Amino acid sequence: MSFQKVIRDVLFERVTIKGAGTYGIEIDATGTATFNAVTVSGAASGGANIGSSFSVTKGPGNVGW
Repeated sequence: MSFQKVIRDVLFERVTIKGAGTYGIEIDATGTATFNAVTVSGAASGGANIGSSFSVTKGPGNVGW
């Protein structure tokens, strides 16, 4: 039996992700998050892979995804 994870109202601010082996940001969950000034560089598979059940609010200053 598999349970979907729920994440609500998370704030990511001033985060730098460099050289990730897959995606810089990968989310397979239900919920919401806000990203402000989050930079992704050198991610092997791309900047982001976000599932359709997750709502992302992109604030100011995001780069690379």
